[in-house]
Amino acid sequence: MKQKLVGMILCLAMAVTGLTGCGGSESNTTAETPQETAEPTESEEHVVGFLEKNEVDVYHVALNAAVTKVLEQAKEDGVIKDFYKMDGASDPIKQNDQMEQLINLGCTDFICIFAEGDGCMPIVERAAQIGANLVNVDSMANNIDDYEQFVRVNPDNTEAARMQAEYVMSVVPDGGGYCILGGISGNTVAVQRHDGVRAVLDEQSGWTLLDEQWADWDPEKSVKFTEDWLSLYGDDLKAIFCGNDTMAIAAAGACNAAGRDDIKVVGIDAIESAISMIENGEMAGTIWQDSNKQATTAAEKLIELIQGKEVDHYVQIENTLITKDNTDVWHAGQPQD
Repeated sequence: MKQKLVGMILCLAMAVTGLTGCGGSESNTTAETPQETAEPTESEEHVVGFLEKNEVDVYHVALNAAVTKVLEQAKEDGVIKDFYKMDGASDPIKQNDQMEQLINLGCTDFICIFAEGDGCMPIVERAAQIGANLVNVDSMANNIDDYEQFVRVNPDNTEAARMQAEYVMSVVPDGGGYCILGGISGNTVAVQRHDGVRAVLDEQSGWTLLDEQWADWDPEKSVKFTEDWLSLYGDDLKAIFCGNDTMAIAAAGACNAAGRDDIKVVGIDAIESAISMIENGEMAGTIWQDSNKQATTAAEKLIELIQGKEVDHYVQIENTLITKDNTDVWHAGQPQD
């Protein structure tokens, strides 16, 4: 099945769609895609292609901005000739198509936030085929570790979920029932965050899984599932583990609206609105993976590759538990304008 999916994506990747060329300029221009693929030049001029996952959710908007800032500086310093970035709209098929467009534009180096683990594997294979540099930040392609010449920069998402579970156990020592709101079923990050919670709580006799649902990172679905759980499980429901803060904010809002501020709702990402809810006692906690540090590090590692420096294959970003007791740590770590 996986081979069939990859084959389908490779075929679809040859379709041509529109592209926005950034190059760090103030005005965006639409570039025409040549009919034939242009292989990267052997000169010292480097053009970077940046595949964004999306330009919608708060977390990835922050990642995009941090990467762009580094690339703009690299262009100004003359380290790279230019760069282009594209919105993948969380669609692996679209990202495969965009990879071909970037190659057509003469891109020699790539930084990628992938939409899906399996569906984006052909992008990594294509980069290897043309001898490009590639850095995979945040959401991984499932074959990135097969290519030691490439770099991945991201946190350990299984560990982040384990931290969620261990924190809730510490504040609800008597245990109880819990539910999980996962992201997209089959998405690598979503699965890791789901499995991390289960790995901890499945071993605890005092905790019982009441239900788990894949809410597709969607706040409306998260509210619906949470309201159902409140009705079905009543006082037995002690905690809701969420694969990201968007879902956690929605779940916590539903709990608070029902007068259930006793339920421990925890998320991952540490976006600003989640931090505000934590400070107000409306949400229990989140795991901070520092989007600015993650994206800045990834872009800097790509520049180091371009400069011929040796870079480790895996650069791990630290997970930090944020609760009402230490939101000052999060505030101190925010980028200054």
